[in-house]
Amino acid sequence: AGNYFNGQTWFNNGIFDNATGRDIGGYKGSYLNAQNGNYTLALTDNGLTIYSKNVGSQTITVPTNASVAFGTDAVITIINNGTTSITISTTGITCYHAGTANSGNRTLAAKGWATLKKVETDVWFIIGAGLS
Repeated sequence: AGNYFNGQTWFNNGIFDNATGRDIGGYKGSYLNAQNGNYTLALTDNGLTIYSKNVGSQTITVPTNASVAFGTDAVITIINNGTTSITISTTGITCYHAGTANSGNRTLAAKGWATLKKVETDVWFIIGAGLS
């Protein structure tokens, strides 16, 4: 959230283009979006790190393009600093586990770190430590 200017939002020392959902300038770090329960990725998560300190079952859902139209430059990191695994739900999309032809839901272990990259409409890749 921030001040609006000509179809853009100034936020966290960066500029977010509301039309494309892209960070178009400013700070290039990855801010944390703390989510300790079930969560569906939102357009504003592009370029962010979803940070979890869960103490129970948790699912993070990667939505279909029809639901949330991330650009093909979207990159989202998930860090699990919680006590239980996170299910990364990819129902309705193809999400390849990098380096394999395997797709489908993934599990991110406690203390795991994964990064998602969208490459086509409803096609993502995921890579990380503690990812199965």
